[in-house]
Amino acid sequence: MHSLKNWKLAYSFTCKQYMGTTRFKVITTLVGVLLLGILAAIILVTAMPKDDEEEKRENGIERLCLLNETEFSFASLKELFSEDEELADVALEMVEGKTTEELVVYAGEKSTRTCAGILKWEEEELRFYIGIPENSLLDEDDVQAYESALSACVYDAVLLEAGIAPEQVAFLNIPVQSVSVEAGENTSLAAMLIRLLVPMFFGLFMYMIILLYGQGVSKEVSIEKTSKLMETLLTSIHPYALMLGKVLAIYTTAMLQCFIWIGCILAGIFGSSFAAAKLFPKGGSAVTMAVNFLREEIGSTALSLPSVIFAIVVFCAGCLLYFALAAVAGSMVSKPEDVANAQAILVFPVIISWLVSYFALFMDNEAVMRVCRIVPFTAPFCVPVELLIGSISWGSGLLAIVLVLLTSGALVFLTARIYRGLVLYTGQKLSFKTLCGIIRGK
Repeated sequence: MHSLKNWKLAYSFTCKQYMGTTRFKVITTLVGVLLLGILAAIILVTAMPKDDEEEKRENGIERLCLLNETEFSFASLKELFSEDEELADVALEMVEGKTTEELVVYAGEKSTRTCAGILKWEEEELRFYIGIPENSLLDEDDVQAYESALSACVYDAVLLEAGIAPEQVAFLNIPVQSVSVEAGENTSLAAMLIRLLVPMFFGLFMYMIILLYGQGVSKEVSIEKTSKLMETLLTSIHPYALMLGKVLAIYTTAMLQCFIWIGCILAGIFGSSFAAAKLFPKGGSAVTMAVNFLREEIGSTALSLPSVIFAIVVFCAGCLLYFALAAVAGSMVSKPEDVANAQAILVFPVIISWLVSYFALFMDNEAVMRVCRIVPFTAPFCVPVELLIGSISWGSGLLAIVLVLLTSGALVFLTARIYRGLVLYTGQKLSFKTLCGIIRGK
């Protein structure tokens, strides 16, 4: 434990360097406010009721004057209109003893939103014609919006008049669709979209955080080496303590910024949902609908509280792992111009791990996924997503956390060993043989 003494000094100093800057405060605040405002605006706008009744009064049919030229009485048609959601506000008037031209004129005299309807047999088919009077404010699109509902009501009225009970009519209207699927296969389009989009956005977010702060870790680890201060530092603080303090400091800064942004996202979602429920009681909760949708399409444990907690912990552990890897890249720099070249040590594992995890999730390849869950570099990209959508157990998440944290500790140890071993090679070209010797302690 003596080798970790004074790590807090390096930690606190590096934290002040990053968190105390105006750039950090401005970016954190600006992005947080934008996320909160945009999400709140989207949820409030989508929660606003469309006020269908007012829309129908302005654009829909108010009255239908119906001329029946068939042998059916259609006595149940008015009741069916009142029970139908789309036709409940349409007044039905049965007209007798008029010609088609007289019916249209009669409908036009009633109001500017009255239509004329005719039921007749033609070519052994029951046809329903709707006429729009000349002075009407309705157009063809307004009338077509009611066509399916009108046809359904007429069909039900014929069945009832034929002596079929209302319960039997309901059974006759049940749609039947045949779908061929393989055993155990989920062919839901929504499920496929979730498997496509959720890993994509999560991977992009994690990729952004790792690259944004990973470069900072590499720079922070290499800065003393390139400024000739490493020898002085190593006389007052052990390299293990120095590396641990620096990596944890930048990691804390990154996680603080991330959780501030995540807090703004949650505040925007839940705060605006609460406000929408108060302002628009009939609008429904977008959050509740989204969670229920996920649970119906993916699994009952989707977005449960334990799953969310485990997913966040795995995400945090994964960021620590890649920050430690960035420290390894920074420790290998022997001169300033090598900093950019060393980033390949961080970038390639990130890209490869993300792509492998993404395609394994999207293709639902369980064999590859089992490997990805236990490999420390791929687990941070796939395990949080699987926990959130409820496709794996919490035990798998706990195993991933343990493996990722152990690998992170090993990388910090490796960074410190390389950092200390390169004291005598500052400014020189580093060979693979020399690097292996340093790692072995020779």
